[in-house]
Amino acid sequence: MIRNAQPLLNNAYKALSASFRTLMLQEHHGMAVLRGENIKVPPFGVAKTAEEAKVEAERIGGKDYVIKAQVLAGGRGKGRFDSGLQGGVHIVFTWVFDFYPTLTMDLLVLHHCSDLKKQRRRLS
Repeated sequence: MIRNAQPLLNNAYKALSASFRTLMLQEHHGMAVLRGENIKVPPFGVAKTAEEAKVEAERIGGKDYVIKAQVLAGGRGKGRFDSGLQGGVHIVFTWVFDFYPTLTMDLLVLHHCSDLKKQRRRLS
């Protein structure tokens, strides 16, 4: 009888231990939630335009920035922009304001949905 129950128990274990995502947050939203709960997060900002990027960079301070395309899909780092720029995450060692227009005007193509272009509406 125990041998007959083994497959049933295995299926029950798989069903109970399976995790699934019920909430999709962009990175900047998650960081804002953490910051709202007084959990330390790195300084960040979100911009839709070059002017907003300049304001956020001046607020954060420093000389080096990480720019990330905000998309609700996996594979942002492996994606490529229409312009040929590889990846949706870039470290910028020069003025972020000179680099920013390249990321705002182009579409990010993800490797797992090459027919469907994912357009970013924000960078963080």
